[in-house]
Amino acid sequence: VGGGGAPRGGRGRRTGAAADEVGAFEAHTKGIGAKLLAKMGWRKGEGIGRGGGGIAKPIETHLRPKGMGLGAGGFDEQRGTPARKRVDGADDEAEGAEAGAAGVERAKPRGMWQQRAAPKRAKDVYKTAEEVLADAQQQGGTAGGAAAAPPGLKVIDMRGPSGPREVSDLEQLHLSKLRHEDVPMPELQHNVRLVVDVAESKIRELERARRKEEQAAAAYAAEAARAHDEREAADAEHSRAAALLAALDARERLVANAAGGHATDEARVAAVAKFFAALRTRFAGEFAAYDVARVAIADALAPAQRLMHGWAPLEDPARGAHAISALRRVLVQRSAARDDAIFFDEAGDSDGEPPRGSDAAYSALLEAAALPALRSAVTNPPPRGWDPRQPESLLVVLEAWRDALPAAALDELLTALVLPKLERELSAASAGAGGAQQQQPLHAWLHP
Repeated sequence: VGGGGAPRGGRGRRTGAAADEVGAFEAHTKGIGAKLLAKMGWRKGEGIGRGGGGIAKPIETHLRPKGMGLGAGGFDEQRGTPARKRVDGADDEAEGAEAGAAGVERAKPRGMWQQRAAPKRAKDVYKTAEEVLADAQQQGGTAGGAAAAPPGLKVIDMRGPSGPREVSDLEQLHLSKLRHEDVPMPELQHNVRLVVDVAESKIRELERARRKEEQAAAAYAAEAARAHDEREAADAEHSRAAALLAALDARERLVANAAGGHATDEARVAAVAKFFAALRTRFAGEFAAYDVARVAIADALAPAQRLMHGWAPLEDPARGAHAISALRRVLVQRSAARDDAIFFDEAGDSDGEPPRGSDAAYSALLEAAALPALRSAVTNPPPRGWDPRQPESLLVVLEAWRDALPAAALDELLTALVLPKLERELSAASAGAGGAQQQQPLHAWLHP
């Protein structure tokens, strides 16, 4: 509501009921409004403001009826315009003119609120230990300096090696002074110790940097060694690949020399198997990596086809079996379970996946050279084909080709060709067809 007050002496003071009405409601409150005005220099009955020229009578209002809009029916919440003059009729301008004519300066009321300047900060004064002890001795301290520190005086001893410390009793400062007097040039020793500590810290930092560089150098050396080893391995692999390629380029001459000048097709297949067996022993890793088995199959395919052309398995069961078995031992990796298996499922290939890699190439060679003749010998009726009542002829063929036949081919012969023919023959024997079965028991030709 404004700040300031009016001059003392009773001018502008309100009297009577009008003065008593101002702030009468504060009897039911804490009266914070009157207290704030009083602190700013206002007294009851005076106008508000710096010179007391403000309104002296509160603004009177009355409530608008509920639901009535602004300006409806000429309704005005403010009943009257408060007077800006004081109660006794003296306005600010006249009062100021009178004060100016009389040459009298209006006095500021006491207790009037005003902005206070911030307290000035005392300037810090630094003294040596000798000066502090001398001042204490002049003020009545002992000769030794045993006196309490004056109030407001903060004594900090910065001479110790452990750093600054606050001293509350000048006796401690005096004893510390005596202790330091026993040490020659304590300040110099302290400064030298600080220099040594800084140098030691820098030395530790340099040591950490040196260890870090050593670790980095060791890592770089290990990386260089690894790269060198990889390069040597790559060079060795390149040299072995070049040697393998040179051997493959000379294989035609070497195979021809091994087979002889007028060699048969079987001898040529055996020579191919022998050459690639030596090549596999010499270049084991490269043999599998570069799939050299396909080259061997390609070299052996033509002589194997000529060898098995016109083959009658039941009449010449071992024809070409030894040479092709040797070729398979060189080219195909077989497990012991597959070697001993009779049926395909026992060999661990029951998933039905087709052979891959060198197995596929060898199966293709066998399909082109020997398997068609074997199928014909099983399926054709006697006398050109196999007679189920005379099992020995087919057993000799299968025994001779045991090492040459893959598990998949053997499984096909037994389950797709031999077993159906045995079932047909057994059905015919059960129906009483023919007369030979009466002289020959069934187990004699079925069990083998």
